[in-house]
Amino acid sequence: MKLKYLLILATVTSFSLTSCVKDTCNGALGNTFQSVEYNSALLNGDSLVTINVSLATLDDLPADYFTDVNPLDEHTDVITNSVTVTKTNLELTLTDSIVPTVNENVDLIFNFVFGDRRNYIDCQHSGSSDSYLLELVFNLEQVEEGVFEVSDFNWNEIFAAGHL
Repeated sequence: MKLKYLLILATVTSFSLTSCVKDTCNGALGNTFQSVEYNSALLNGDSLVTINVSLATLDDLPADYFTDVNPLDEHTDVITNSVTVTKTNLELTLTDSIVPTVNENVDLIFNFVFGDRRNYIDCQHSGSSDSYLLELVFNLEQVEEGVFEVSDFNWNEIFAAGHL
């Protein structure tokens, strides 16, 4: 009887150990963004305010990883006309409704989500898809007609593990 329990315990332990998958997508690689730095706020050809940001990103991730970006929430979607991301640049075009008038300023928060790395590189983790969230926070002021300044620029990356 004791041998039977030992065999069952050994089988369960063996199954548990072989079903564990080491996370080589997040834990081994680290953050997606090493730095995010504000560059400029300009009017584009359509007279829309465009914020340009330089990115230093994880070398292991391919360029197409960054093009697959989406607004995380409805607020970001409503105030974002478009967002274009590459490995080294983020271009954020704002909707007219959020742009301050001359001598006014507005505090802005944008949240974007990037997908699971295992869809782009050879890595693995257990559970459902992970997400990587990029939050941009800054103050936008229109100092004179068509001239904009950004202050208090901050960013944060948040790792959201998928369900196990």
